[in-house]
Amino acid sequence: MKTKNLLIATVLCAITMTACTKSENNTIKESTVPLSDLLTPKDSAIADIDSYDSLCRKKLVDVSVRAYTIRSQELLVAMGLDSALLSKATYKNIRVYLAYQPKSQKESKGSFKLYVVPVVGANLNVTPAIGGEDVMLDKNGHGIKPRDLASYPNGDQYMLDLNTPCPNTCATNEDLLTKKKL
Repeated sequence: MKTKNLLIATVLCAITMTACTKSENNTIKESTVPLSDLLTPKDSAIADIDSYDSLCRKKLVDVSVRAYTIRSQELLVAMGLDSALLSKATYKNIRVYLAYQPKSQKESKGSFKLYVVPVVGANLNVTPAIGGEDVMLDKNGHGIKPRDLASYPNGDQYMLDLNTPCPNTCATNEDLLTKKKL
């Protein structure tokens, strides 16, 4: 009888393990990347932001958009998170800078960039809106208060680098990139 119960328990364990393994394989798991892969030195980011600005002035003349200030609440909603989590956020706004990295010795062509920093002191709910101050990051991804920036050399100040633009990572449905009606 003990052998029969042991055999039944073993079979049930095997079935459970197989079922769990199959359900895990059907879900998409996002892998995290090392923080060092997300950070770009401030000086490099500034050079790319200036390149974008120069390119716009040369090709588009009147376009002067260099950055967007975004509410953290908008990010939470876009990620499918409850906006009540906003109370736990250290920063209530971020700023994304448009940038262009010209071709280099390693790259055969230039690439567009999007740099991200937290923002303090912004208020987008008043007219005129208050932009606030950028918060640079240290090598550990922690914010450096604007008043403390002088104690960090530029080489120790970073911005987040979102460097996989569309078309490399365009949506598969591409509805926003076509003129067709939804």
